[in-house]
Amino acid sequence: MRRRLAALALAPLVSAVLLVSGCATVEQAAENAANEAASELTQAGKDVASQAAADIARAGTEELVRQICRPVKDGAISASDQQLLSGLLAGAEAAGVPAEFTTPLKAVARESDEVPADSVRALQDACSSAG
Repeated sequence: MRRRLAALALAPLVSAVLLVSGCATVEQAAENAANEAASELTQAGKDVASQAAADIARAGTEELVRQICRPVKDGAISASDQQLLSGLLAGAEAAGVPAEFTTPLKAVARESDEVPADSVRALQDACSSAG
């Protein structure tokens, strides 16, 4: 009988220990799930930010190409057109605009008297290819 009473007396204690250890396991599982979710959200945020940055860079490059192509469309480059194109050179190089644009732009920027006709044609060809 004493053994039975002792077992009955210990039952709540054993239950409490099991409950506490079970809670710790559940708590650990919840913490692991929260950490994994936070990690996935962080990565998703990085992916979105990276894509947004790439989209902005591409839009900037496309706008630079449009600005380069506008004055060379008719083949007649005025002094103000030359000044505009020269001013676009540094931005085009920094933005990674292809060499088919930047190489003739360098020639345009170097000349002070007359814009080289072959550079204008090269820009027109590049602009035609760019669509």
